[in-house]
Amino acid sequence: MITALHIKSEQADTFPEKIKSFFVPYRIDTDIIRYENISLFNITYHRYRGAVRFDKIYEKCIGFNKVVLCDKNVNLFNTPFRRFESFSLQRCLMRNYLVSILSQADIYPKNLKIAYFDPEAEYPSMLCGLLNYTSDITVVTDMPAFYENEAERITADTGAVIRVSTEIYDICCGDIIVAPDVIRKKIPTAESSIIFTVDRPAVSLSGNIICRYTADYPEELVSICPENTELWYFMSALYSVCRQKQLGDIVPSSCGDIYRAFANDLIIRNIKAKCMFDLSG
Repeated sequence: MITALHIKSEQADTFPEKIKSFFVPYRIDTDIIRYENISLFNITYHRYRGAVRFDKIYEKCIGFNKVVLCDKNVNLFNTPFRRFESFSLQRCLMRNYLVSILSQADIYPKNLKIAYFDPEAEYPSMLCGLLNYTSDITVVTDMPAFYENEAERITADTGAVIRVSTEIYDICCGDIIVAPDVIRKKIPTAESSIIFTVDRPAVSLSGNIICRYTADYPEELVSICPENTELWYFMSALYSVCRQKQLGDIVPSSCGDIYRAFANDLIIRNIKAKCMFDLSG
C-alpha cells in the first residue's frame, strides 16, 4: 500500500468563500486506487486557512501506510508521518543508462577511467557491470577494507585495475564520476566534469550532474500516478514498496539534470573528449 499526500493551498477569493474558510479552514479528500497488486491511498488536504492539521490527516490514515509520498517542501517534523525516500530504482536506471551510453560510445576500455564514489561502501555490485567498458576504476570510499578485498578479487578474475582510496581528491582520476547514492559531501569537480548519480547533490558541485533518467514506463502505471507527484518518484515507490521489480530492467532513453535534458550524442561526445584529453595529456 502506497500513501500519497498532497497539500493544496486554496485561495478564498469571494466574500462568501472567505466567511466559509473562517469556519471551515480545511477539507480532506481521500480515494483508493487499485491495480493488480498495487493499492494507492490518495489524500488531498485543501488548506483554506491556518496550519495544516496533521492530526486530522492522521485520523483518515488509520490502517494505512504512514510513510507518504509528498513534496519535499512539506514539513513532516513532529508529525506521525515520514516522507518516502528511496533511490533503488534510480540506481538501476542510472546503471542501465550508463552501460547503454558506454556501449554506444565504443571507447577502448584502456582509454576510459572511472571514479566510483561510494563513501559508505554500500554499492559495490555495480563495479562488475562497468568492467566491460573500462579497465581502470578508482574507488573513493571512507570504508576501504571491504573494497580492497573486492578489488583484489576483481583484479585476479579480470586483470582490471581497481584502485581503492580514502583521498577525496582521487575523484579527479576519473574521466567520469559515478556516485550510486546522493552526494552529501563536497567533492572536487570542474565545469567539465561528467557525474552520474541518483538525485540532486546535497552540496553545491560544478559540472554536468546527470541525475534524471527518462524512461518509458508502462502506461497503466503512469495513468495512476497521483496529481502533482513527479513520475520518477512515484515509480520509485512502486519499485520499492509494491515490488514492481520489472521497472529496474528499463533502459532509459535519455538523461538530464533537474533543470534540463541532455542529448545522448552530447553525453557521448563529452565522454570521448575527456578520454582524448587524458591521452593527449
